[in-house]
Amino acid sequence: MARTTIFPAQEPLKDGGYVTEYLKWKGFYDDIPILKSILDTNGAAVAASWRTSGTNSIEMAAILDKFNGSGKQTFKSMMYNTLVTCKLGGNAYFEILYDGDDVENIIMLNPDSIRVIIKNGRIKRYEQMVDTTGDTTKWKPEEILHFPYNSIGAMPYGQSSIAPMNDLLLSLRQVQDDMKRIFHRYVKPTRVVEIDTDNVSERQDVESELKKVFRTQEADIFADMGKIKISNSSVPQFSTLDPASWHKIIMDQLIMSSRVPELALGTGSVNSEESAKMQFDGFRQMVRWDQKFLEDVLEHQLFPQMFPEDTPKIKFSFAAEPQEEKYNRLQSTLQAVNGSELNDSLKGLLLIKILGEMGLIEDV
Repeated sequence: MARTTIFPAQEPLKDGGYVTEYLKWKGFYDDIPILKSILDTNGAAVAASWRTSGTNSIEMAAILDKFNGSGKQTFKSMMYNTLVTCKLGGNAYFEILYDGDDVENIIMLNPDSIRVIIKNGRIKRYEQMVDTTGDTTKWKPEEILHFPYNSIGAMPYGQSSIAPMNDLLLSLRQVQDDMKRIFHRYVKPTRVVEIDTDNVSERQDVESELKKVFRTQEADIFADMGKIKISNSSVPQFSTLDPASWHKIIMDQLIMSSRVPELALGTGSVNSEESAKMQFDGFRQMVRWDQKFLEDVLEHQLFPQMFPEDTPKIKFSFAAEPQEEKYNRLQSTLQAVNGSELNDSLKGLLLIKILGEMGLIEDV
């Protein structure tokens, strides 16, 4: 039996420069439609809408509405871009632009061009090579809005969610290429032509004529009996090596690894409405976690620069749940908690949380 080896992970970089492998994994995103659909669906659900809360919420919302990134973007589109970029390479970087002391805009930087300089496990600065001469632009930590996704252990940077799927994605491309070749042979099988002659010139003449005939649809072949024998060779349908079953296994593994249900991608089937809700509940948990990730970075790195005191908060809304359905769900939960026999303290905390989700009070 073949043995597989899992190599030890590299220790988090404590000193030196770190550069993400964003472009490597973006190649998978560009070439594999199902992966692109998964990440796009995730990003759209996370960044569908947002609202600010707190003392300076109106002022904060007005500032975010003025952000245009590289010139034609919106804050919402930039957050969508941020999540997809983070899932691919693990990190997204924005340069914070100032008008005096006020934050005026944020512009996304190419992740592969940014080197994070780390000393004693802490980020000291960010660098970007400007041209081939080796000149670099340097930023202090507070001048870069850094989204480090899926940071584990002592990592001061993020890591890709696609990297663990490397073998799955390569296997998917391989089996799809195999399936394309096999099914093409069903339609256009390989022809085995036996020519009863040992004369090279005669065999070449026959070969040339047959190639012309094969290129003509519904062509008839006339040959002396016993002179030429033509047979087809193709993979038998439903053979034991049919790659369709292997393709399904890979797709199932890919869907489970991404935690984006097939229903969210516009395909798949379920046995009941309850089954569909269970699938979306798992998706909803992941989306909310990704939203909290964006919210925490914005509230800790960007918002305090504009409002050091009474710093506002931001909350993203879940796109895959219709507002009416969400309201009815929360309303039912509210009634259940209110009529329960829980002690007043716990009941009060739950009611505050539910009212916050409904947007009736500030979420805590």
